[in-house]
Amino acid sequence: MKCKAIALLCLPIFISACASTNTNTNTISSSYQAVKDAKDAALMAEVAANNGSPWIFIGTSTFDLDYYLDLTSIEDKTYSYDVLKYADNSIDFAESQTKAWWKIVDTQGNYTMTQSKFYCSKGATASLSSVRYDSNDQYLGKANISGDVSAVIPGTVFSEIVKKVCDYT
Repeated sequence: MKCKAIALLCLPIFISACASTNTNTNTISSSYQAVKDAKDAALMAEVAANNGSPWIFIGTSTFDLDYYLDLTSIEDKTYSYDVLKYADNSIDFAESQTKAWWKIVDTQGNYTMTQSKFYCSKGATASLSSVRYDSNDQYLGKANISGDVSAVIPGTVFSEIVKKVCDYT
């Protein structure tokens, strides 16, 4: 009989605790949504300032290649444990990643567009797909990609793309 009485006394406390946890989760979700909405607004303002083009200029490499990032292609961060296999056969693990499209334009106007996974917490990326076009937007074919994970080299134009993507997510 004492067990039933204790259970009945504890039931309101347990229900109250569950309700407050749900309230905290809603508060966290709405805070996250507010931050995401602010980032989305800043992103759209940047696209508007770029004459409506989603491709923003990031910089020029030492080989006279111009790097661009498609701001509207940046996906929300997804959480899953991925095994990262580097070209040197070393292995690491990442708990989250995001994807985005970027391109390199040469001095003749030919360009290669690449979609990459960005492992922001590891400072690494992996190319998923890549296509080549000439200066008249004629398809030239797929570019060869290995799919291996590469560490991002600080101070490069590509590291600025990674920074922009990772700052957004």
